[in-house]
Amino acid sequence: MILTQALTTNSDGTLALFRDTTGTTAPDSYGKSGNITYADVDAVRIGFARYNNGAAPTELTAGSTFVQFTEYIKTGGPASTINGKLMTAGTYFVPQSAGIAVPSGDTWETTGFYYPQVLNTWLPTAAQIPLSLTTTEIGQNGSTKVATDVYTCVYEIYKDQFTGTQAAVSGQQYMVISSTATYDGQTFYAGEVFIATDTTNIVAAGYVGLMDATSTAYNILVYYILYN
Repeated sequence: MILTQALTTNSDGTLALFRDTTGTTAPDSYGKSGNITYADVDAVRIGFARYNNGAAPTELTAGSTFVQFTEYIKTGGPASTINGKLMTAGTYFVPQSAGIAVPSGDTWETTGFYYPQVLNTWLPTAAQIPLSLTTTEIGQNGSTKVATDVYTCVYEIYKDQFTGTQAAVSGQQYMVISSTATYDGQTFYAGEVFIATDTTNIVAAGYVGLMDATSTAYNILVYYILYN
């Protein structure tokens, strides 16, 4: 499936409005050519990045605390365990809870992406009802208006949710939709994703979904030019 999306703001620029614009009429849209229908979507994951943030990454070292829902990449240090997961250089991490500390010897950098925990609280529909996000929910704490910038949006949809034990499919990306799941000796929390590297069992205490499709789009939001 080829997903399409749109990102705008409301009339006063206080909310970001995300829409799944894929529809049902194009040859590769929902319900066409063997694709899943809207009813098959169990959860979504959406990441937002601003050009200005990506151009100036923030570095974290031991003693610092990760910011919830902000994506980081490990740039240095020995293998370490964070929140039940083994982290090596090059590993990406999006903390789903606040207050997680950077281990001794580690260095991390922000990637510019912020992934609010949407899960199944909003799902795409044929009516294309938007997901409304406050400035805080797109990582702009302290701002009252959505910042004028170029935004990159990564959008993923998940299907076939399961609970209990299921053998992993190597190469498949999974997301924990509720509670926790363990795979290959590591623990993942709601909102976290992982890519299976073998057929080891996934044990889901809640629900886990399989990624079906993804898209990346670039949007220019210029509220102050359009509305003021």
